Amino acid sequence: MKIQSWQFRGKKDGVSIVEGTSDAPPKWVSNLLFSLATVETLIALGFLLGMIDPGKRGSVLGALGGCLFAAALHGGLGLWLIRIRNRILNMVPQEQMTEWLGLEQAQIDAIVQEQGIRPSYIINGRPFYRKEDFDLGSLLRPSSAPENTVELLRPSHAEQEPTELLLRASDTAPDLSANTLQAEEETEKQPLQKR
Repeated sequence: MKIQSWQFRGKKDGVSIVEGTSDAPPKWVSNLLFSLATVETLIALGFLLGMIDPGKRGSVLGALGGCLFAAALHGGLGLWLIRIRNRILNMVPQEQMTEWLGLEQAQIDAIVQEQGIRPSYIINGRPFYRKEDFDLGSLLRPSSAPENTVELLRPSHAEQEPTELLLRASDTAPDLSANTLQAEEETEKQPLQKR
């Protein structure tokens, strides 16, 4: 079993530095903290029910307060870790910026320097940026219109359909006289065996 770690190492120039075996805190840690908070809340409810006996109120009150404090602490830590995990999972590491923005690494470095964008986290030595920090409206460039508008209306493939596969109108005109239509209706009404 691989030991998982995720440790906060401080801040440098306002950027949080983290080291660990994964990019974000493991989800099981926050689940463990929520489980502890639930158990501590249930124990606190048990102590609360123990306060019914007037002789035990003093000793039970301290245990009740301790359990509720521990439940609030563990629940708060669990929420904090989930918030950090979701924030990091919505960020883009520097090596994926070229793919996400469709720009060269040198262009991204120039944008970071020009706009003064700082990473939100440095995790395992890799900077992670928030997507909102990159103003995509200023990064998009207008395309030039084609000189010939006919190019916009060309088919997706250049092959022509063979003319022998196309449907054609019949050379003879259909007979729409009343006698012909009545005879066709009668043959349709007859049972299949008599035909």
